[in-house]
Amino acid sequence: MVTEAGIIGKIGLNSDGVGVCFNAIRAKGVDKNRLPVHLGLRMALESKSATLAAEMLESIGMASSAYIVVGDATTAIGLEFTSTTFLRVPVNDHGFLVHSNHMLLQHENIYEPKWLEDSYTRLQTMGRNILQTKELSRESFNGLFEDEYDFPCSISRAQEGASDCATLFNITIDFKEGLAVVREGRPTGDRTSPTMCLQFEASK
Repeated sequence: MVTEAGIIGKIGLNSDGVGVCFNAIRAKGVDKNRLPVHLGLRMALESKSATLAAEMLESIGMASSAYIVVGDATTAIGLEFTSTTFLRVPVNDHGFLVHSNHMLLQHENIYEPKWLEDSYTRLQTMGRNILQTKELSRESFNGLFEDEYDFPCSISRAQEGASDCATLFNITIDFKEGLAVVREGRPTGDRTSPTMCLQFEASK
């Protein structure tokens, strides 16, 4: 997985072919009797399938708001939650899930102050670019994250001008191959970003 020092769960995949990705959301509310988000991510990475991971997280509940997508070779489940609500974001009519840093679904009695104005633009840009991709391959999928529309507040984000933060890394997961490709820093079309491939060795 890719995570900060001292955090035991975040973004990655496990030896059973289950992967998780994560988007921060700033809806109000904390329930100290429920599971912190990063522990939820860790529990998902200890699951045997995406379905089991989603069902487990829904049954426990999360202490605060965020978005997690869990996936495996056959299933993708978007989980949008707060300290009191838990909803699934369905795969759209075109067969994919796209999310950014704001709630897509209506959560009852939840206040979500506006945070990143460009979250809405990035969501639309990614959805449009996926639809315009003629042939989906590992290379073309990785290329989706190099987009600089609305720079510097773009999918490949830079910390300059109106943007006070930047893309620190990009990870894409090929579930059929059990392979995660991690690019350090902003992903760029000239492939200058340092790259790591994470993969479990086949059992003998």
